[in-house]
Amino acid sequence: MLQLLTRQRFFLSFFFPVAVALILGAGFGYAVQHHTNTVQRHAFQSQEEDIRVAMQAENITRKLLEVKLRLAKALAASKAQQIDEGQAYQLHTLIVDETAALEKSLTDLTSSQDFRHIRSAYPDALSAFKEFRQFALMSTDQMSIDQSLAGEHLISATTYYGTFALRMGDIAKAFMFHAGENAAQTRSELQDFSARMTLYSALAVTAFLAVWFGLSLSTSRQLDRLNSILQKLSRGENGLGNYRTFSQIKAMAERKGTLIGDMADAVLAFQKTQDERRMALADLHDREELHASIISQAPIGIVVVDSQTLQFISFNDATFESLGYTREEFSALSLYNLQAQLNPEQVDAKVRNIVALGGLDFETQRLDKHGNTRDFWVSMRPLHLQDRDCMTGIWMDITTRKQAERELTRYRDELEQLVGERTLDLEKTSQALAQQTLELQHTNAQLRSAKAMADDANLAKSAFLANMSHEIRTPMNAIIGLTHLIRRDATNHHQRQQLDKVSGAAMHLLSVINDILDFSKIEAGKMTLDPTDFELEKVITNVFTITGDKAESKGLEVTAELGNVPPTLHGDGVRLGQILTNFMGNAVKFTENGSVSLRAFVTHSEDNQVTVRFEVRDTGIGLSPEQQNKLFVAFQQADVSTTRTHGGTGLGLAISRRLADLMGGQVGIRSEPGKGSTFWFEAPFGVGANAVPAPLNKPCPPKPACW
Repeated sequence: MLQLLTRQRFFLSFFFPVAVALILGAGFGYAVQHHTNTVQRHAFQSQEEDIRVAMQAENITRKLLEVKLRLAKALAASKAQQIDEGQAYQLHTLIVDETAALEKSLTDLTSSQDFRHIRSAYPDALSAFKEFRQFALMSTDQMSIDQSLAGEHLISATTYYGTFALRMGDIAKAFMFHAGENAAQTRSELQDFSARMTLYSALAVTAFLAVWFGLSLSTSRQLDRLNSILQKLSRGENGLGNYRTFSQIKAMAERKGTLIGDMADAVLAFQKTQDERRMALADLHDREELHASIISQAPIGIVVVDSQTLQFISFNDATFESLGYTREEFSALSLYNLQAQLNPEQVDAKVRNIVALGGLDFETQRLDKHGNTRDFWVSMRPLHLQDRDCMTGIWMDITTRKQAERELTRYRDELEQLVGERTLDLEKTSQALAQQTLELQHTNAQLRSAKAMADDANLAKSAFLANMSHEIRTPMNAIIGLTHLIRRDATNHHQRQQLDKVSGAAMHLLSVINDILDFSKIEAGKMTLDPTDFELEKVITNVFTITGDKAESKGLEVTAELGNVPPTLHGDGVRLGQILTNFMGNAVKFTENGSVSLRAFVTHSEDNQVTVRFEVRDTGIGLSPEQQNKLFVAFQQADVSTTRTHGGTGLGLAISRRLADLMGGQVGIRSEPGKGSTFWFEAPFGVGANAVPAPLNKPCPPKPACW
């Protein structure tokens, strides 16, 4: 009976605590393993999603850059007359397809479960993307028509691309930063969990050893060995570091049902838990290295700089590789060492400007390891990091693009030089031929004398025309006035018709005389402007009054649209009316049926200055390119037959061009034979004192369609 009680006591004292400890240890190990695997799985999924979205954002930016470069290359080819309208349309279609695909990829970013991290940057990126696409398509539309306007659209598209690239960079950075935060949080959780589990394990093992040591002094040697191993494990060391120790503990563990055997099993389980913990930490470290590797292998330079010393705190591989340095060499440098143009004082001023503005984007030149100058686009932003004022920077090597621009300039200069040399050769040949014979020299002398006489005759002609025009205009005004008075009192229909012919011929002659006087003033440099505030609507009304009768007699529809032009402008309204009257008169003269429209709109607005474009469009006979080249030249018309058919001196458009030059503007024409013509005039005006300038491109209700 006593033996049975003793066995039960030993059973309760030794076996049961050991069994409970083993069960708890196994459960503890499983719980640790399960928790560690769960945390690692969730962290890996989150990091993988963030990295995928960041790479997708970078890919969208790169593909949009390819679209921009293709458009720039096409524009250069268009300027060289290497692209026709069909190819421009194909490029337009290609850009539409590519931007549609990119917009879908951009929209897919919103499906990310971490979209909240880019909620502020995404609308700006989407807006910049749409603006880029709009200006890019506008550039392709104008590429075969007006390369200058296409170039302006391309510049606008490039500006919006820069905004888009920055916003997409912010999006990628946000996801990468979020991935880093998740990794840090996961690492912290595992470390805390491991520390707690280690503490719990150490406490449990220590208590178990104390009970075990008190129950059996005979096993003190084995307990001492086990205790030593457990202490190593509690310190994170490998308690079973050699084969002999491992074999001894394994042999003890084989004594099933004994206190030593159960403790040996517990030691082995603890060792396994520690091994799993080390494996989890190693796996977490590998994932951190993966995140760092992605940043390091980014194709653009990413740096963190100390704002005080301008030393590099952190940088990726692209940063030093773009300048030819190794990581060790680059880590010893600062921003001062890389400057190709700025001295230290200028660099400090630039840093202060970046901090004051909250960030800055600019282009600069830097020196590589071998002293060569390279061009970079740089984006710097201030950052407060761990009680330390820093700056984050992104820079992109644009040397190839800049070299292409410089090569294009050099090629143009060489072409101009070649043309000059060819011209010089022609001059030398001409001089050699002139020197071969005295007769040619004598002839040249006679020609020079004749030219001088012709110049004198031209001056005398201008003076004669001005004087004669003035002498003729005075009695002509009397003739017009008397004709009007006689016609008012005439009752005979035939007499009225004859007087109408006299009045019409006199008005035509007076118009010719006025044109000659204006042209003589312009040639003599005596034409001046009289800028005042004027109402544009009154000027247009006066133009329509002058040309309306003839348009009505032909049955033409005459319309006007003033768009977003301020109602009151500051400038020479009289000369503006003269130009528009010439344009409208020609349009009505050469249009037999259809319509003539006058349209005005603002093309540029800044402070109290606006640039206004006037367009007179008709459905008349149109002009060929050869005929257009003869326009705006004094005493010339597009076709000599028009003089016989419609009359005119050919001075109206020449005077209009000279007046446009005086007003700081320009004139031009777009026309196709049989499809009508559009004459345009563009010049700067001030905004009148009582007018509020309309914003550029803001839609306004049109003026009444007809006067």
